Amino acid sequence: MARWEGWSLSVRKPGFAINEADDYVLKVGETHKRDFVNKEKTIELKKYSFDPDLEFKINAQSDLVPGTLPKLRFGKDYRIRIRTVDLAGNSVLLSQKSEDVNDTIRKNIRYMRFEPLSSPIILNGNQLKDGEFLESMVIRSNFDTSSKDYENKYPVSHQVFDEFSQRYLLPPKNSQLMAETHGMFEKGFSNNPVAAKVIYDLITNHEGVYSQDKKNTEKVYQPSEVEIVYLPDPMAAGVALFIADGLENTHTQEFNPRMFGFFTNEEISPSSTNIDIPEAWYKAGLVRLRLEEGEIGSKWDGSQRTFTIYLPKGFRTRIKFSTFWREKDFKELSALWGLVKEKSPSNQAELEQLVRSGQHWMLSPSREMELVHAVQQPVLEPVIQALIPERNYGDTIANINTRFLVHGESTEKVEYQTRWTESNDDGISLTIKQTQGTNSITDITVNYLDDLITKGTIPTFPKLDLQANPKLVFQPHPKLERRTTVDFKLNPQPEAARINALYKTQSASFEKLQKEKLAAPKSLPNRLKFEIQESRFSFMKNIELRIDPLVQHFSDTKHRWVDYKIVASSRYREYFDKILKQYKDLNTVRESKWIEKINILSITRPKIPEIDYVIPTFEWHKTQDQNTIQHRRLGGGLRIYLKRPWFSTGDDGMLGILLPPSPPQKPTIASIIQGYTGYFTHWGIDPLHNSTQPDLFSPAPQEFRMNPTFDENVQYPDMGSTRANVVAYPVIFDLDRQQWFCDLAINPKICIFRL
Repeated sequence: MARWEGWSLSVRKPGFAINEADDYVLKVGETHKRDFVNKEKTIELKKYSFDPDLEFKINAQSDLVPGTLPKLRFGKDYRIRIRTVDLAGNSVLLSQKSEDVNDTIRKNIRYMRFEPLSSPIILNGNQLKDGEFLESMVIRSNFDTSSKDYENKYPVSHQVFDEFSQRYLLPPKNSQLMAETHGMFEKGFSNNPVAAKVIYDLITNHEGVYSQDKKNTEKVYQPSEVEIVYLPDPMAAGVALFIADGLENTHTQEFNPRMFGFFTNEEISPSSTNIDIPEAWYKAGLVRLRLEEGEIGSKWDGSQRTFTIYLPKGFRTRIKFSTFWREKDFKELSALWGLVKEKSPSNQAELEQLVRSGQHWMLSPSREMELVHAVQQPVLEPVIQALIPERNYGDTIANINTRFLVHGESTEKVEYQTRWTESNDDGISLTIKQTQGTNSITDITVNYLDDLITKGTIPTFPKLDLQANPKLVFQPHPKLERRTTVDFKLNPQPEAARINALYKTQSASFEKLQKEKLAAPKSLPNRLKFEIQESRFSFMKNIELRIDPLVQHFSDTKHRWVDYKIVASSRYREYFDKILKQYKDLNTVRESKWIEKINILSITRPKIPEIDYVIPTFEWHKTQDQNTIQHRRLGGGLRIYLKRPWFSTGDDGMLGILLPPSPPQKPTIASIIQGYTGYFTHWGIDPLHNSTQPDLFSPAPQEFRMNPTFDENVQYPDMGSTRANVVAYPVIFDLDRQQWFCDLAINPKICIFRL
């Protein structure tokens, strides 16, 4: 294997060679030897002079024959002949023909460029804000404040940051040899000393580098300060900008590919990349990339060579930037294009389109630029649309099925916060104490595309039912049926079109991957390969976690009336570190309104109430017309005093009167023994006074006065399949007697009854 780089032993490349560290002479204070370059020609020439102390007493000096060494240039065809050479000079003549031409001569060898075009050089055009760096452009604002007003309102250490972010994209740097091989210095080889001096000065004047202001601090360049201080790649026609792939669920994708030339102020299309590159190719222009607040979109200003991208509050996107070739250059000079065509001949048109637009990774490798419009707080206030609790018997937790609105682009997570007040009767205190309870539920991660999040199962209610009772979506539902996995996959997030579309796309790709995994041979490389590929489906797996409701932990099984609200946190807190540290009253969250009095049911039976004593009560009913006033005494009332404590199942515990599940028939002598039991409330004939036989064994629910609560067909405690109806009355604490009591009333007619 051999390579010719354009020069020879006779015609050495101009400049001084790099010498190895062994010959380096240490200077004062130096401890390590290093490679070095001689600065003076006389010292450099000593390396090639005759040294009489050497054992090999030969000093060969070579010279050239004018016109015998061709110039190595990309795109040119060459013929190579291999000959044996005697360093002592006893070689055959150059004109002598080879014995076997086929073995020693190769014709029509086209010298092509194998190097790609590097991505553009970036220079900074504004003071970097928190979280911003060279390849991350950031503007800041808040949901109710523009970017300009926000920066003016909150200077950091008396410094007001720009309301925009700006970068300069310059053509990629390359070497003198690369430019020479592209034929950019041909005038220096024309035996014209003046032209050669111009080329030499051009090369030496373009050896600069861009330095930082301070250690780890990017210098801020003003437009007038930006100049190309190096030799740019002569094949760099311009800058290509296009959306970064694989970020559909984390970034806004609304960006159309754009192309801008280094030598023209007009925007370029992939079909017309053959722009003219002037003789002064080293004086290429730059492209100014600018980020500002506004409705999503972009604008090219050719006169200022400025491409402005607009992002709304809370949005972010990521674009790639690369350097594109002229069409005729990559087809005539790039060896990589030949390799691409050779490997994929069937889709050559598609590949050519990628190369034209600067999007093919082999010919135009790209870098990524993050563009962020960071907001201090989420753009929209979260709104709870539905919250349905459910509990299982004996659990100290409550499952919270919920649905809420959120601005996904600007919200990273939400947290449910809760509060409640509960009564506490310890049995010895003089008053019933009220205690305040609070807790929070595990954070819910918000996806960038989220707008309406459903956690758990929210049933679909008819519109008329919701209009009649809006509280349907904020109360327990005894017959709530959770969504199955099949139902969830058909509609994972109801009314959330963007999330559902992306979920179904990823789900289909994941199923295809699983089939490939099952069909592939079992091996360690395959296992690692599929594990890596499966890790790319984190979005789909996170959405599938939403099939389960939230879990709220309590320390007991008691009933409570609980208030709920959402606290939404900004996705962009890291861009406000210094501002938040300086302005202590600022925060990065927004809260929803409280949803009050959600009924968290008790899911254990209360303790059996202990009756202390019962006293009869009566009430007066007054009626009046034009001539008379009547006072009517109404009996049938009872006040039942209960022993402390109370609240074994939480607030709103009531005293229940147990009735049979269905009214029995009129009592007869034969049915009396069977009809009267110790399980239900009964009534009958007064044994001492004149009374009327009741129609039923037990009073009907409508016989009870004072607006009781009625519940039918409930499970009788510890009685298997026995059911009961319950008439319930609230209990009240008598501060003077230090006892609980319950008032009830019934229409007794002319009979007696027992509870």
